Amino acid sequence: MLLALGCGKQPARDDCDKMIEHSIELAAKGQEEPTAKVIKAGFASIKTNLVEECIKKNTVKHVKCAIAAADLPALEACQSVN
Repeated sequence: MLLALGCGKQPARDDCDKMIEHSIELAAKGQEEPTAKVIKAGFASIKTNLVEECIKKNTVKHVKCAIAAADLPALEACQSVN
């Protein structure tokens, strides 16, 4: 599915959803359970808005990079991917 997407185009809603979910998981990873739950709950309340912003402001390359990120530093490095 990702191969069908071109560079520079707006990312698909499903891919932005995956990116947001993955980002939330990376943010919660390694945190103690109460903190991880707070992180997940906080993002859950604004997820729809985050997906919409992702579609408007990110490129397919950026979203692919973020989905593939193994940790927060790798995720942050995706900010420079256009």
